[in-house]
Amino acid sequence: MIEITASSWSNYKTLVSNKKMLMQYEETTGHYFIYAIEANAIAWKYTITKGTSDATDFENNYESSCNQPLEIKEIAGKPARIASSAQPAGTAEKWIGFSIDFGSSDTTKTQYVIFNSLVYLRGGYMLPDNVLNGDIMDVSVEAYIDEEWVEIIEPWDNIALSQIAAIVFISNESMQFPTTYRLAVTITSQASTARKYYGVANFFE
Repeated sequence: MIEITASSWSNYKTLVSNKKMLMQYEETTGHYFIYAIEANAIAWKYTITKGTSDATDFENNYESSCNQPLEIKEIAGKPARIASSAQPAGTAEKWIGFSIDFGSSDTTKTQYVIFNSLVYLRGGYMLPDNVLNGDIMDVSVEAYIDEEWVEIIEPWDNIALSQIAAIVFISNESMQFPTTYRLAVTITSQASTARKYYGVANFFE
């Protein structure tokens, strides 16, 4: 799990609220150690020194609601599921196509898939068109943090592409995917010839 520390208590509160996460905390004689888990992949953290104005705000407005069970439920923004599927209730399954253009001298290229609204990402497909023997795909999720894109998880790594069938990279779960995230699909090839790869991202909205 990736651990990321917020730059301030104010920013941390906004982050947790926007992402509809549940705060957890532990304490010592001098500090509150606060964290919130996102999509079972990222632990957003912040430490507050006791006796400060941030500590007073935490104690008066947040402490009593912390340490709730981290289970999937409708309250606090956690989506109810449709049966045991990855699809949250009240959403529709959708797909969006993308392509990766290789120039005559390229051996690796990355295509970024960005969504304009909150979605729940499940994965996708890479089609066999123009695939060459030995082509490899890596798929990662990046978040925009402190004015730069940072890789937070690489759920699909070193996947061999097929010349005869689509390669499916689908999870049994769906990941909450805000507009500050992007999907990075990277193709690495041993051959440098001009061609185009085609893929499809699968999500719920």
